[in-house]
Amino acid sequence: MISLDIAKREKLFSAERKAIAKRAFRLMVLKVLENEKMNGYEVIRTMESLFGGNYTPSPGLVYPTLRVLEKEGLVSSEKIGGSRYYWLTDAGKKILADRKEEIEGLLERMKELKCGKHSELKKTIERLLRTIYVYLPEMGEAKEAQVVEILEGVRNKIISIMEGEK
Repeated sequence: MISLDIAKREKLFSAERKAIAKRAFRLMVLKVLENEKMNGYEVIRTMESLFGGNYTPSPGLVYPTLRVLEKEGLVSSEKIGGSRYYWLTDAGKKILADRKEEIEGLLERMKELKCGKHSELKKTIERLLRTIYVYLPEMGEAKEAQVVEILEGVRNKIISIMEGEK
């Protein structure tokens, strides 16, 4: 059983990670728009390329982000033909300049994803998920409970390894 301290910490880290991820995503959208006007689809494809195909942001994330950035005055937009195109304002360019170091760090992490850092671990996780999804439709309650118990045990061992316990 997971300790209460770990559960609390995971909840706090989860909220913190979400806030960091949101800020990072906004910065990456600004970075993508740095040199040219783009529509939302082009923003999605460019970000997918930055991640080496390992991550494709959903339209449900990109378009609301673009609208918020526009509302904040960091991007402007114009409808051209059937698409809305976005570009940086001077305020958006200033944010990029002020946060250059942070953006470079994000790009470095994206490059690591693109180059396959932790690729063996990622492949193992993907195989595990595929295996579970294959058997999920025919998995009864008893087998599901066994699988959950095994996965929780593995999760707890990973936490112990990462926290330096033996």
